[in-house]
Amino acid sequence: MKTDFFGIKVNLGSKEDIIIDVKQRFSDEIKTILLFLNAHCYNISRKNIEYKNVLNNADILLNDGIGVELGGRLGGIRFKDNLNGTDLIPQILNELSNDGKIFLLGGERDVAEKAMNELVKAKLNVVGFHNGFFHDDKKILNEINNSNANILVLGMGVPKQEIWLNDNIENLSNIKLAIAGGAILDFISKSIPRAPKWMRDIRLEWFYRLMLEPKRMWQRYLIGNAKFAFYIIKTKFSLSSL
Repeated sequence: MKTDFFGIKVNLGSKEDIIIDVKQRFSDEIKTILLFLNAHCYNISRKNIEYKNVLNNADILLNDGIGVELGGRLGGIRFKDNLNGTDLIPQILNELSNDGKIFLLGGERDVAEKAMNELVKAKLNVVGFHNGFFHDDKKILNEINNSNANILVLGMGVPKQEIWLNDNIENLSNIKLAIAGGAILDFISKSIPRAPKWMRDIRLEWFYRLMLEPKRMWQRYLIGNAKFAFYIIKTKFSLSSL
């Protein structure tokens, strides 16, 4: 079931609900695009109508982060769990490990290969990888199809990964599940460390990333969070006046 999150249709459900749904769709061979919505994604969707349409057309769109959770409360939406991709994607891959054949696409030069090595250590079947720097879509599509992968994990950044996936999903002949996960390959490869568990538990992983990469992340988290709050409050009161 989906609900309207200030113009974006987001799935409601616990982590267990989502995993069951994904497994069932995979078993039934229903081609599935799984995306995530965080505050940064929402900000981009306000300016990029193509990206907004892609989010709304996703088979599964999940709430990611404290910003969307707090915004949801303002709109009367109670999300059951924080369904961030960094935690959920590895869990989904593990749940599908018996039949899953994974292709990794994205990241800096050797990140995808390092991520593959980590997943192989975890007994997952990775059948191919490629970094996120390519210009020939046809060549990449052939590479993925020839690998016989049925799961594609993308880490090419927002909104590039979502738009690319939406444009090319029908040409991915064997893919049953495609997941766009932002920095997921950086985390799986351990190129970017996770925040300590205590910071994750109190929902401050964003702050850890800001401290880790201040030059790259300050605008996204400091200016971006303020912009997100402005958009949510403006939309809330605009709707209330109707």
